[in-house]
Amino acid sequence: MISTFIYLRLAVITIKGIPVRGIQRSLEEVAASRDMSIDALLKFYIGHGLREDKAQLFSDRQKHIN
Repeated sequence: MISTFIYLRLAVITIKGIPVRGIQRSLEEVAASRDMSIDALLKFYIGHGLREDKAQLFSDRQKHIN
């Protein structure tokens, strides 16, 4: 299950010097405000970011072709 993995990893790492506890608290706050689980919020963020990146790559390729 993704949540167990995420929580285990968050307990061990820091991301670019940002305290992990702050990240976890922020995720909890945002998830609660959207009435979502943290798992669902992370899936949403990852999916959204991937779609944006894929669209940008496609756009860049189109510009390169023309």
